[in-house]
Amino acid sequence: MAADEWYRLAFHASPTNQCLFRVSDGPVVDVNEAFTRDSGYDASAVVGRTLAELGFRNLLAFVHDVYANGPVFERELTIQAKSGHLETVRLAGQLIAFDGEPHVLTSSQTITRIKLAEQELLHSLAREKQLSEMKSDFVSIVSHEFRTPLEVIMSSGDILERYFDRLSEDDRRTHLQAIHESVRRMDTLMSEVLLLSTVDAGKMQCTPVLHDLFALCRRIADEMLSATNRRNPIRFSGTPPCGEAMVDESLLRHMLTNLLSNAVKYSDAGIPVEFTAERDGASAVFRIVDTGCGIPVDDQERLFQAFHRAHNVRQVPGTGLGLVIAKRCVQLHGGTMQFESVEGEGTTFTVRLPLFAAGADVS
Repeated sequence: MAADEWYRLAFHASPTNQCLFRVSDGPVVDVNEAFTRDSGYDASAVVGRTLAELGFRNLLAFVHDVYANGPVFERELTIQAKSGHLETVRLAGQLIAFDGEPHVLTSSQTITRIKLAEQELLHSLAREKQLSEMKSDFVSIVSHEFRTPLEVIMSSGDILERYFDRLSEDDRRTHLQAIHESVRRMDTLMSEVLLLSTVDAGKMQCTPVLHDLFALCRRIADEMLSATNRRNPIRFSGTPPCGEAMVDESLLRHMLTNLLSNAVKYSDAGIPVEFTAERDGASAVFRIVDTGCGIPVDDQERLFQAFHRAHNVRQVPGTGLGLVIAKRCVQLHGGTMQFESVEGEGTTFTVRLPLFAAGADVS
């Protein structure tokens, strides 16, 4: 069998895409069946035409590179198939003499699926790493947040058991209050963990009903003031009447109480927290402003990551779940949450929720 017959047999039988280009004037001289299968082009549609005419400009640059600099054994390019889809191919190119003229022979393999699989694998690995970090953070937070109140409960309980008759009524009340606060702290942690798992599992739905938004926000502000033992004044203001809003009260409470609780917790005692609720067209806009410790720049990107806490609040009890839960509640309402913060100066959270019918009367 002649050499050119061996060449053509190997060329057309190859499972990889084979193309032959004449260097002198640049047309495609030949393509094999694998190329037509993967690209969607018939051989008659490409043979005799230049790469520039076919629109394969990056492949043309590759051919010129092989001709000018020698063989290339592996390079990735993106080429548009006839269907319009972009395909990633791995190319090799070799300069050969064919019919007494210089030609470039390319061999390529479509690796689009491989690249997609690689991206999915990297995404899965990144997700696995994130889950591992979250698990580590969860263990650390839970062990710390449970250990401290348990120690208080055990200590106060032991003192009451041993010295009950010798303690004054005020001392007994103090120890009982410490036990109560510790139990409440543990209950809050478990409630937040269970709530987050419920939301993430898609088991929590937004079920809006008509509410007087201004009155509801006023009530939540008053309740938070009482729940925080009036540690910081919560100055609520708005523009009544806001009109009736379609809102899920439970989700709104989770969102606002978490934001207000953080504003109080991370502010010095006695410093007011500003809370406003206004209507802007079909949206309700809530702003909660504090002048507390603020959020360091390095922590802001991970602010809504479960169990992550800013490095400047470690001395303040917390789980790192409040803002995650608040944001999930905002998302279930179809709204947005933004924040601005400067470390040492305070933080402003702005929440916009579509709670009003477009064009509805405000009065």
